[in-house]
Amino acid sequence: MAKSEYLIVDDFQIKNFRVLVLDRDYEVGYFKKAVVDGKLFDYTLNSIRSWVVVQSDKSFKGKKITFLREQDLIDLGFEEALAG
Repeated sequence: MAKSEYLIVDDFQIKNFRVLVLDRDYEVGYFKKAVVDGKLFDYTLNSIRSWVVVQSDKSFKGKKITFLREQDLIDLGFEEALAG
């Protein structure tokens, strides 16, 4: 599985979004979704390469975020996430 995993060392709220501060700069790839604490998220990358934004009001500090490619989503049973 060609996934990429990071530790969330801090996070903070901005309106309806949570900015996740990663333990290192993310690698840009062909990732479709991210999983944090067992929940699938759309995400937005940021010009600060260790920050990722998801729509949530929950803190994820200390959790891991895993970026998933299309095949990872299929392998993990998240095919519905590819629709639309």
